[in-house]
Amino acid sequence: MTLAHTEYEGIPLGKENQEFCFESEDRRVKLKSQTHQVLGRRLVMELLIVGHIYREVRITYSGQEEMLSGAPAYAASAQTLGAVGTGIVSHVGLDFSDNDLGRLVTSGLDTSGLMRSGAQTTQIITREYDDGTKKHDVVAVAPPIEEGHLSEDHLGASAIYFSPVLGEVKQSCLRRAAKTESLIALDVSGCLRIADKSGSVLYYVPENIDSYLDYTTILFTDPVALSLLTEKATEEDSAQDLLSRGPFIVVVNRDEGGSTIYSHRGENEIPYIMPGRILDTAGSDHIYAMGFLMEFLRTGGEISRAGYFASACASVAAEGKGPFAVISRYQVDRQLRSLY
Repeated sequence: MTLAHTEYEGIPLGKENQEFCFESEDRRVKLKSQTHQVLGRRLVMELLIVGHIYREVRITYSGQEEMLSGAPAYAASAQTLGAVGTGIVSHVGLDFSDNDLGRLVTSGLDTSGLMRSGAQTTQIITREYDDGTKKHDVVAVAPPIEEGHLSEDHLGASAIYFSPVLGEVKQSCLRRAAKTESLIALDVSGCLRIADKSGSVLYYVPENIDSYLDYTTILFTDPVALSLLTEKATEEDSAQDLLSRGPFIVVVNRDEGGSTIYSHRGENEIPYIMPGRILDTAGSDHIYAMGFLMEFLRTGGEISRAGYFASACASVAAEGKGPFAVISRYQVDRQLRSLY
């Protein structure tokens, strides 16, 4: 892979119609700074998030609680972080409450892609045990997300973040999105999870997984998914294997172990940033991914800067509880300043 723009690192913001390109032998990916107008109009969305919103019932030693989860549920923080328009595409059931819908709408999200069909929203029961282990049981699953659910406005987003829960995002969605100039990101862990007949969540590698990777520009993964996708002995070799299969960037997020961002230009180690207090770490991986994509676009592709910003986003998010405890750019910048 070569860089088609010699000023890739450190592009100043605000240039009209400035393009930043990755080139490979078989395809070309353009990154556009979206703080400006393109073709005389402001883009409808800077970030689109695709995947199931689901109802999660958490059972711990201290009691039981229910809240919304899934990447689109956390999309409101993209707005408060400064995204120039954020949209979601998701399937929920007829049981999805008007109150939850209202909270998504009033948070400033474009919810034109939120579809109600089927009897039930995806629901997962998570049991957390004293030793830190968790068990997930699926109670209900909403209909899948097909390529026809992505409108032209959706496909005009600067970045599209696919984050399935149980493989509900069909490969055709990525194929269609890849025909646009959008930056395509995939959280691959959700492609590797299914529910068996009893509802228990199992991991497996679908036969068509390479067709997902082939259309992906930035791949988000964790050590478990990484070990399933490759047979390499080390994390670095595994990431290099994935880079040879389509993605230009592979982000391995180890939560409290920090993260490493691999590309054809090398690797960047990103530290875990300790929150001032920890109320809820659920959703931190989604906030990390959204923060990374936004800063990646803002800086014209500065990987290290995007990684630090993403880590700070996840840190601040852990200080709140639930998807509507939104975070702000000010909080994230303050967390970054505390490192120096």
